[in-house]
Amino acid sequence: MVFDCPISSIADKEREKKKLARAQARLQSRMEGKVAKTLLKKGFTNEDGYIVIYKEEWFVPELGVIRIRAYDMFGAIVNETIIASII
Repeated sequence: MVFDCPISSIADKEREKKKLARAQARLQSRMEGKVAKTLLKKGFTNEDGYIVIYKEEWFVPELGVIRIRAYDMFGAIVNETIIASII
């Protein structure tokens, strides 16, 4: 079986691949910037781009931490971990 694939079509495909990769990189860069701006504007991150979480831990001597409660920067509980039993 013989394939008729001229060299120019291979070069065209390579150029299209490179062009598509550049376009995807530009789009990704713009979207990352938009997401960061939106998170800051909505108050989910601070000016440095970090998500602020406060944590409370209940500690029992000889057992360790039995409860952890995490709050977001607005004071809402975002996570709570409780040790229910020790085997």
